[in-house]
Amino acid sequence: MRFRRHLAIATCLAAVLALAVGAAAQSPFDIALEAGLAAMRANRYREALERFREAVAAAPDNLAALLAQVRAANALGEFDEAVATARSIVAMAAAPEHQAWLAAVAERAGLTDEARAAYKASVQGEWLGRSDVAESYLLFLVDIGDHTAALELARAEGWLAPDRDYCRDPLPGINRRTGMLLAWLVHPDQAPCLLQVARSLTDEGYTRLPRHILLDLIAKTDDQKLKARATAFLRARLPQHDVPTLAEALNGAGYSLSRRLQNDDAMRAYERAMAIDPRFSWPPSNLARVHINRKDYAQALEWLQKAVALNPDHLRAVQNLGWTLNELGRRDEALAIYQRALALDPDDAWTHANIGWALLKLGRESEAVPALQTSLRLDPSQRNVRNFLDTRFGADPRVGPSPFSSHDR
Repeated sequence: MRFRRHLAIATCLAAVLALAVGAAAQSPFDIALEAGLAAMRANRYREALERFREAVAAAPDNLAALLAQVRAANALGEFDEAVATARSIVAMAAAPEHQAWLAAVAERAGLTDEARAAYKASVQGEWLGRSDVAESYLLFLVDIGDHTAALELARAEGWLAPDRDYCRDPLPGINRRTGMLLAWLVHPDQAPCLLQVARSLTDEGYTRLPRHILLDLIAKTDDQKLKARATAFLRARLPQHDVPTLAEALNGAGYSLSRRLQNDDAMRAYERAMAIDPRFSWPPSNLARVHINRKDYAQALEWLQKAVALNPDHLRAVQNLGWTLNELGRRDEALAIYQRALALDPDDAWTHANIGWALLKLGRESEAVPALQTSLRLDPSQRNVRNFLDTRFGADPRVGPSPFSSHDR
């Protein structure tokens, strides 16, 4: 038994010694690359980029380090660096997957011709990620307004079929969004799904493409209800002008960074977006969200007032302005702003709920309860509203939740 114990101890010591020797033997390149990858996994993109730069300086021809540098720079909205590094990679090894990276970052940097050439090169031949890149290429072509090239790509990919309704009968093997974009290309006058794809693109941070889709839908549809819904969404959710690609991409980078709690870099991206397009109301609105999350409502108020001044119909900015005023205790002003938000979207559950909460703070419960009831009817998933009404009035014994929820199924 004693022999086995000594053997086990010796084995453990040998393993520890081997690790120590291995760590000591690591090159500056290995140390920098591993540190960068660890920082990326923790969403510390600025630190990751610094480490990847060190790795590339130590081994300028190492593709893994260069690709990692592209990824980190792209995440931070450092598109010039991402493009320059991607070009170096393609110069060393013009593989389709490397062309795809160049296409993606060149597109975000607003380098349309370079992005088009790289996309075209990336869909040559067969490789693992080719089909996804082909769909990204179609989205890029539609976004820049080259519908002829987009149709040529769709034909070459075998995505076009005679008499197919791309809204109702999506193609197998491609994602739903690509199918809806094909509906816009092939039968735009009979494409009710265009409102759906415009909503989806807007939620992903696109501005120019959903705006053009909706303008075309409004001009061509005979469905008056659909036209009214598209018009309302266009007014409340999208800018009133075509935003430059770089400003759009920087706003998107800022949003992604803020969601990963990289707030300083997010603010830097938003500020750069505003410098490129001073009329774009999304960056100051999103910058205000960073301050709201920090509970710095005075600073948030300044940015939201700027956003609303740029676009008085920007629903999210108007809603957040009301929220911020309410948090500052300026509840009468908040209620007035929430009424503006309701005029933009009468069916927005969040606005109705916030009106209710503000009225409760003012002691006006008889007015607050109907607003909260309406909110819950529009969105039954709101637990805080449901819990309040259940506590105040009792749960509905038929279904469990509040009697003011919508459960007629």
